[in-house]
Amino acid sequence: MTKRTNQPQLSLSAPPKWFNSLVSFFSGTLSEIGPHLPEFERRPFALPQFETKLTRINERLDMIIRRPFGKDRDFVPVGIVSKEYAPVPHNEVVNTATKALENVHISPKDVKADLRITEYGERITLSLYLPEKYSFDPGDGHPMD
Repeated sequence: MTKRTNQPQLSLSAPPKWFNSLVSFFSGTLSEIGPHLPEFERRPFALPQFETKLTRINERLDMIIRRPFGKDRDFVPVGIVSKEYAPVPHNEVVNTATKALENVHISPKDVKADLRITEYGERITLSLYLPEKYSFDPGDGHPMD
């Protein structure tokens, strides 16, 4: 089961942040991380012109919007990107890692995962830890996992 965990902090009074966004931490298996990942969509970066009821669109930029997720039932703008920017969806990262593990006959249920995710989900770090039988000591006294 995935559980929310507290990460060590330098200051007990300040919650962890990433570019001024609050950060949550989840640990579990790779198979359990998916429900903690929101989905996004791309929309034109535009401003309504209230006097004329027209919309002015920026021809070079788009908005990235987080879709309703969990208890937050609202769409939330999370960033502005160039038209050439190609975001990688979080679930695509997890799906690619899952397929890669399955290709080498490692069950995603056996792979420990730590997820660090910003408040609106726009940034993540995902750490994966293979089962202990894949640990390796190259002979220098510094085992690798």
